[in-house]
Amino acid sequence: MKEALNSAPSLPLADLHRPDAISAWWPLAPGWWLLLFLGVTLAAIAVVLFLQHRRRNKYRKLATKTLNTLKDQQLDDSQLAQQCSQILKRTVLTAYGKSAANISGSHWQQFLTDSAGLSQQDQNCLQRLEEQRFRADCQLNQAELIATCERYIRQHKRRYKPVFGGCND
Repeated sequence: MKEALNSAPSLPLADLHRPDAISAWWPLAPGWWLLLFLGVTLAAIAVVLFLQHRRRNKYRKLATKTLNTLKDQQLDDSQLAQQCSQILKRTVLTAYGKSAANISGSHWQQFLTDSAGLSQQDQNCLQRLEEQRFRADCQLNQAELIATCERYIRQHKRRYKPVFGGCND
């Protein structure tokens, strides 16, 4: 028996071929490929939605920036009233299109209130703005007016559908 074991190394046998080590990470199982695909797809959708939201709300940022420049200027109440009215009108035209172009007077105030859900204090400020914006002796609280305009720009709902079409109702 000992002779048989000792003679084994002299036989012309090749060494054992060992397979390559199996990688713990690669190739991925089909479930991991599916999970990877879903993750990349969700990330791409999130980026697209973020960019769309940013582009749709760019006008809000520009309107707020314009209002902030009004704070730094030394305008009298009448000039500030005109500027704030223009900014609000441009904001509404950008958000709602031509359908809001002919709204004025009490319909305008109601539209601003309904489309942004403004507080009673903000409604009163907008009413004073509407009443006094064409007066030479305009008396407005400038800080309150700018804050109200900023709140409207920030809070208005873009898809609001007015009940009325304008001042010709």
